[in-house]
Amino acid sequence: MIATGGRVTAVLVGVPFVLAAAGWGAFSVVGTFAHASEQHQASYDWNGGEISLSVGSGRVTVEAGAGSRVDVSYTEHYELKKPTVSAATADGGLQLNAKCPGGIFGNNCAVNYTLTVPASAHLVVHTGDGTVRISGMVNGVSADTGDGGIHLTDVGGDVVARTGDGGIDATRLRSTSVQAETGDGGIRLEWAIAPTSVTATTGDGGIVLAVPSGSGPYNVSATTGDGRAQVNVPTDKASSSSITAHTGDGGILIDNLSGSG
Repeated sequence: MIATGGRVTAVLVGVPFVLAAAGWGAFSVVGTFAHASEQHQASYDWNGGEISLSVGSGRVTVEAGAGSRVDVSYTEHYELKKPTVSAATADGGLQLNAKCPGGIFGNNCAVNYTLTVPASAHLVVHTGDGTVRISGMVNGVSADTGDGGIHLTDVGGDVVARTGDGGIDATRLRSTSVQAETGDGGIRLEWAIAPTSVTATTGDGGIVLAVPSGSGPYNVSATTGDGRAQVNVPTDKASSSSITAHTGDGGILIDNLSGSG
């Protein structure tokens, strides 16, 4: 059979796509077989400065320790190229950074951290994609994630928690000043001591705020685009203790937490 001009053109155009697809398939297979995990540990002196951790992608768990050192454990997950991990000490504190390579070399890359830090350190945590869990810190926490939940337990000092997509929950809060913000997810905060400044905002999700029984009164503003707002705590517009809660779509409950202390 004699190839017509149309058939020749189709072959000439199609062959590169076939080769490219075959090459990409082979590349993906290589990446899959090249998947690796490496675990590392390190320990650093702490001299009163801020402790910060920035991760492009990965889970973060921080627990308060009794000592004056920062113990770090992290696991790298990657395929074709390792993430870049660094640590630097400055002004008595510690800065930890982990970044996955860009493009196709960053497929299935994540660095998961577990930190044990002095309870009195001020903590700043950022991850682009991953859950954040923090417990036992007493001198303030700032935590944000692009995609993932934020979970706080027994945390004191000023608290700022932000996530683009995920829930925020906190139990036994000993922070009088809390800002919690999520683009899509619920917010549930419970205090062990009476707060003085609370702002809780979500684009889509319910909000539950539980303050110690007998505390207040509070200057309360609770608004929802689609849902019911129920306030069961003493209120007074002249109070210096304020609670502001807003959700675009969801209910709001501000109530007493029995047995708090």
